[in-house]
Amino acid sequence: MIAEHGGLSVTQVQHVLRAYAVRSRERLTHVAHALVQRTLPPDTVLTTSS
Repeated sequence: MIAEHGGLSVTQVQHVLRAYAVRSRERLTHVAHALVQRTLPPDTVLTTSS
């Protein structure tokens, strides 16, 4: 989802997701779940992690 939305590779997505989780003090699994449930917009992860 993030890879397609942001035009990133899978490796880049791993780094973006991890960085977002650390910055927001959330577990990585919670971030991933929120993305899948569409309660966290992909743009939020992409813009705050760059």
